[in-house]
Amino acid sequence: MLGSSKGVVQVHCRSSWMRHAIQELTARMELPRTVTLLLDYPVGSALELLPLLEPPVVIATASESPYYLQDLIEHAPAAVLTEPMEAAQLERALRLAASGQTLSLPTIPSDQRLTPRERQVLRLLTRGWSDKEIAQELHIGPKTVSHWVLSLRQKMGAENRAQAILHYWGNPPALL
Repeated sequence: MLGSSKGVVQVHCRSSWMRHAIQELTARMELPRTVTLLLDYPVGSALELLPLLEPPVVIATASESPYYLQDLIEHAPAAVLTEPMEAAQLERALRLAASGQTLSLPTIPSDQRLTPRERQVLRLLTRGWSDKEIAQELHIGPKTVSHWVLSLRQKMGAENRAQAILHYWGNPPALL
């Protein structure tokens, strides 16, 4: 057909060997339009790259943390795939995204949802920021930050900041 173009899968990943392996896997796929596949490796890199990418975007992540997934879903990807993931599942998600459809996104249990402010504070905690630094960034007082940290820790079942950060990345501390 004159004027028709074939879509491709653009793979984004901080790991070059993973990127090349997936590019080889998807190179022969024929799609009606270009789709971006964002491999969240290392976990957390997707949040930095996602705002820079053109839709449709399919995200593949090893994290199953509802807190992290909630942040990914906020960016309205066409799909978020978590482990374990098979090649057929990935191909289906890419084909649906290329046809303008959205794969059903993971649902976050309501008892595990954080408020937008709690999520904002938690993201800054994951960067290693102190209450004072978070307060300056959000234009609020340090005591208000302490309140938000306590609130999000209680919702997450985390005894301290370190545990809250581990929960966010999907690595809750092992019980002794």
